[in-house]
Amino acid sequence: MAPSLFRSASARALAIAAPIVFAALPAAAELSNADSVAIYFRLESCTVAADRVGGVLFANEIEQAEYDAIVADMVARGFATGDPTTPGAVTLTPDFCGPATEGADPRRSLVQMLRFHGCALSRADTPNLLVPSGFTPDSAGPIIGAMIAAGEATPDGDVLRLSEEVCANGVE
Repeated sequence: MAPSLFRSASARALAIAAPIVFAALPAAAELSNADSVAIYFRLESCTVAADRVGGVLFANEIEQAEYDAIVADMVARGFATGDPTTPGAVTLTPDFCGPATEGADPRRSLVQMLRFHGCALSRADTPNLLVPSGFTPDSAGPIIGAMIAAGEATPDGDVLRLSEEVCANGVE
């Protein structure tokens, strides 16, 4: 008898995860301003130079005060380092910057992106969040499958949710 693809927990989890994250996706959901700012940081090599802040404001149709609050929140929550009161002085942490960043771990990068986004990822959010965060179906699928198998994330209909522990503390 041929071995079943679904005998191992990780194979079963991957079989569950792949359709949740990468199935035919509905129209992309609108991103929050915080997610949009984080993506803009990634596009700018994870630090937005002082002279480029105006581009962030224009591209995302947000006011300076809201941008300042988002950047201060990113620093306060540990997603970035630097002085949020000085334009151009904040840099995303390697893991939040993305999996291709020097010193980043792809699993921690995915978890950090999910934590910043409220510890859940819907199918509608997938194209706007995973790809700009540096993930592809080939790179994110196995990570998500392993997280489900380990109890770090759970599929809930069209949403992938981090466990309370991972949401609160991230992963090592």
